[in-house]
Amino acid sequence: MIGNTVKAERAELAEQEAYWKEVLSGDLPYFNFQSHSRPPVPSFLRKRESAILDAILVRELEKLCSAERVESSIVLLAVFKTLLLRYTDQEDVIVGTLFSDSVQEVSEQELFTNPVALRTHITGETTVRECLRRVQVTVGDAAAHRDYPFGRIIEMAGRNSDLSCLPVFQVMCIFLDTPLCDSSLLILEEHLEDVQEYTTRCDLVFVISRSKGELQIDCEFDAELFEQATIARLLDHFRNLLQGFIVNPESCVSTLTLLTEEERYQLVVEWNDTKRDYPKDKCIHQLFEEQVERTPDAVAVVFEEKHITYRDLNAQANQLTHHLQNLGVGPEVCVGICVERSLELVVAVLGVLKAGGAYVPLDPSYPAERLAFTLQDAQVSVLLTQQHLVWSLPEHQAQVLCLDADWPDIARHSEENPISDVRPANLAYVIYTSGSTGKPKGTMILHRGLVNYLTWCTRTYAVEAGNGAPIYSSICFDLTITGLFSPLLAGRTLHMLPESELGVDTLSSALFKHPNYSLVKITPAHLELLSHDLSSHQVAGCTRGFIIGGENLLGESLGFWQDNASDTILINEYGPTETVVGCCFYEVPKGKRIRGSVPIGRPIANTQIYILDSHLQPVPIGVAG
Repeated sequence: MIGNTVKAERAELAEQEAYWKEVLSGDLPYFNFQSHSRPPVPSFLRKRESAILDAILVRELEKLCSAERVESSIVLLAVFKTLLLRYTDQEDVIVGTLFSDSVQEVSEQELFTNPVALRTHITGETTVRECLRRVQVTVGDAAAHRDYPFGRIIEMAGRNSDLSCLPVFQVMCIFLDTPLCDSSLLILEEHLEDVQEYTTRCDLVFVISRSKGELQIDCEFDAELFEQATIARLLDHFRNLLQGFIVNPESCVSTLTLLTEEERYQLVVEWNDTKRDYPKDKCIHQLFEEQVERTPDAVAVVFEEKHITYRDLNAQANQLTHHLQNLGVGPEVCVGICVERSLELVVAVLGVLKAGGAYVPLDPSYPAERLAFTLQDAQVSVLLTQQHLVWSLPEHQAQVLCLDADWPDIARHSEENPISDVRPANLAYVIYTSGSTGKPKGTMILHRGLVNYLTWCTRTYAVEAGNGAPIYSSICFDLTITGLFSPLLAGRTLHMLPESELGVDTLSSALFKHPNYSLVKITPAHLELLSHDLSSHQVAGCTRGFIIGGENLLGESLGFWQDNASDTILINEYGPTETVVGCCFYEVPKGKRIRGSVPIGRPIANTQIYILDSHLQPVPIGVAG
C-alpha cells in the first residue's frame, strides 16, 4: 500500500515536471519596460500607487463574466497581460501569481510559499474573447500543476544566477479574498507578508481586492526602475483596457483604446503644435549672404594657421559658383565634393549651393568601390577635389575640377553674388547612408527642410552667444551639418579641425585651446572618448553645449560632464538622416541623473512626431515605439 502511494506520488511529480518543462521551453521573455535601466545589484526600494475601479465599471465587468462564462479574476488577468503586451510589444507574456493554497503552514514558525508562472501567448490580432479563453486555459493548467516546487522551476529555467531581477517572471498579479469571486486564485490578505520574498523582488505587483462593490488595485513597484507618474499612467491604462474588454469583446486587443482622451490630445495635438516662423522663401546660401552683409570682416573659418573672413569666403565661393554655372550646374544637378578638411572644403560647399546645385559629400578615405557607387548612383556631373587626390579616385563620368590646381581659372570669375533659379523646394545636398543594411542609399534634402532645421538650431542653441563650432568629423555624416552651417548663419567662426585617426584627439585639444564654443555636435561614443581625454579641470567652459546624436544616448555617458561642466547644456538630438539631421530633442535637466536611454524629447519647430506601436497606435509617454 505504501509502495503504491510512493509510486503514485512519483508519477504525479514526473507529470508535473514534464508540464513545467513544456511551459518553460525556449527562451523565456524578460519584462522589458522600465523608466530606468536595471541596476546590476538592486536595492529593492519599493513604492506604491493605487487606483479604484468604481462600482459601475465592476457591474459591467460582472456582465461580461456572465456572458463569457469566466470569473472576474480571469478577465482582470487577461487585461493585465494585454497591458503588458501593449507596453512591451512582447507577445510571450509570463505573469506570476498565487493560488489559495500557495501559502501553506509547515510549522508554527514556518510558512511555505509556492508562486506559479502563468505563460500565455497573445498577439495584437488576438480578440478579447480569444484572450479570455487562452488565459482561462493557462490558469486551469497551472492550477492543476501548482504543487510543483517553484525552486525547481527556477533551476529548470536556468535563471538563478542573475541577481538583478526575479527569475522566470518579473511581474505578479495577486487577488485578495475580500471576496472577489469564487476562485482558487484568491489568497488571504494576511498572507501577503508571507510572500514578500517574491513580491519585493518583482518589478511590479498588482494586488487586486474588492470592497463595497468597488475594485481596488494597489501597484507595488521597484522605485529604482519606475517613476511614480509612470505607474499612475499604467493604472489608468489598465482601467481603459478593461473598459475596452467590456465594450468590444470581439475586437482585437491591439485596437482597444489605451490612452485617456487627455493623453491622446497631448501626444497627438498639443506636443505637435510646433508651427514657428522661419524664412521659408529662402535657401541656405541666401541666409549666409545676409550674414556676410552684417559681419563682413569677422572670421568665418579657421583651419590650422589659416583663416578667412566672411567677405573673402563669400567672394571665393562666388567665383567658384560662376565657374560651376558655366559648366551647367543648376537646380537638381549633383556635384560631388571629395576634398580633405580645409578652407577649400567650405568654399566648395557654398559654391555648389550658390550655383543652385546639390552637393554630394565624398570622403577621400572611403574605398574606391564606395566612391564609384556614389558617383554613379547620384549621377554626379561635376566633381570638386584636390590635385593630390585625383589619382586615388575610381573611374567615373564626372568632369573633374581641382580647387587647388584649377583655382587660377576659377579666380578669373566675378566675386559678386550670382543669380540662380534654385528655390526652397530644390535639393541642397544628397548624403549617403553607411550601407550597413545593404547598398548605401542617397538621402535627398531640400533647402526648405535645411533652412527650417538651421533656423531652429541657431535660435534654440543660442549660437550667437558662443564662439562658433568645431568640425572634426567627415561631412559625409549628417551630424556635421549642425556645426558646419550654424556658425556661418550667426556670424561666428567655423573651426575646421585637422584629420585624425581617433576623431576626438584634435577635438579635445581644440576644446582646451578655444573655450566657449557655441556648441559641439558629437556622437555618444565620441563623447565617452572625450571624457577620458580631458581632465576635470579642463572641461569647465569648453563649450556652451554638447549636441549629442547619431546613436542611442545612455545617461551613464553624461555623468562626467554633469559633475565637471555643470554650465554646459546636454542635448539628446534625434532624427533619421531623411528628416534633416534632427527632428526632436531633449535637454537633460540640470542635476538630473538618468539611467539607461535618455529620452528623445519633443519635435523641433514645424515638425510633427508620432511614436506608434507595431499596430500604429500611439504609445504612452515613456513606452518604446
